[in-house]
Amino acid sequence: DPVVASATTPLDGAGTIIITCTQGTPANIALSVGDNADGTARQMTDGGTGTLAYEAYKDPTRNDIWGDTAGTELDAGSSPSVAPRAFTVYGRVTPGQDVPVGNYTDTLLATVEF
Repeated sequence: DPVVASATTPLDGAGTIIITCTQGTPANIALSVGDNADGTARQMTDGGTGTLAYEAYKDPTRNDIWGDTAGTELDAGSSPSVAPRAFTVYGRVTPGQDVPVGNYTDTLLATVEF
């Protein structure tokens, strides 16, 4: 709703990435720009002509973009054990976008480097 609810307020959401590494192994997690990116700008699509700009972040304040280039990957640190570890991805849809009604999706590829 670009007129009322989402005219000036972004739409926020969150998801989780779970990784399992050998104890003591340092890891970095990179997130691709997605299947529907316009250059480096992430966007969802309705499967037709509608696109919706959004971004993925490493922090709950949504200031630190999570990407797949040097400096934008998440440093997961060394694994304290072989137990799975969860990392939150914070998403934000840019406010004020006038798009057709529909279901908008995108797929990001997470790459774990260890």
